[in-house]
Amino acid sequence: MLAAVPGCVRSLRYELDESTGVPFRQIGSFADRVRPAMLVIGERADGSRYGGNAIAIAPNLILTAEHVGDDTITHVAGMPTRGELVADGDYPEAYYDDWALLRIEPPVPEEWVVPLGPEPDVGDAVSIRGVVTSTSGRGESLFAPFEAFGRVADAGWLRVDDPRTLVIDQPAWHSLSGSPVLDLQGRLVGVVMKAQIVNRHDGTIARRLPREEIGRALEEFRMGELVVPESRIVPVP
Repeated sequence: MLAAVPGCVRSLRYELDESTGVPFRQIGSFADRVRPAMLVIGERADGSRYGGNAIAIAPNLILTAEHVGDDTITHVAGMPTRGELVADGDYPEAYYDDWALLRIEPPVPEEWVVPLGPEPDVGDAVSIRGVVTSTSGRGESLFAPFEAFGRVADAGWLRVDDPRTLVIDQPAWHSLSGSPVLDLQGRLVGVVMKAQIVNRHDGTIARRLPREEIGRALEEFRMGELVVPESRIVPVP
């Protein structure tokens, strides 16, 4: 588990203004450019909205962080969307098991789907891609593309002791929860859970892919109404 370090653990917040961010109504201006990451907008029970990121592993199946994704999502990549929870982790009971698979309708285009890569090792180069969110001085939500490169670090670097996690020596902002972690071939290897400063280190904590659950979900969709190309079926180790 993450060790408590008084005064040294905090989230990283990104500041946008009208010169660097765009309002939601203009999200289509860069939605295609940030692929394979997709901005997710959801609606809480009180009617307020929240945002995060996701990635498509089949045209109607997306992976995100569990604290971002459930069946209350209303938009994916700026498009009105209905969501249905297919599988998830044990978050918040298991702090680092923070992932969710959702079936969405309508599906995203096939070219938005990303293949899965092999398990990364310490020292491997990876990228984090997504859409960052901030609030302008006028109280309007603003959005901007984000991409950063880093390397997989030893888990002890951020005092994390859980085999399900990827620790990356590159900060990612708090609104990037659910963003894809990609290898240099553009293949999915993890999903961002949170960004923190721990013990004066900036880094990102991501969830390794729940490969068995993903493989099962893809197989179920392949056998259903939607035929997923064989190239998208990930063998379960």
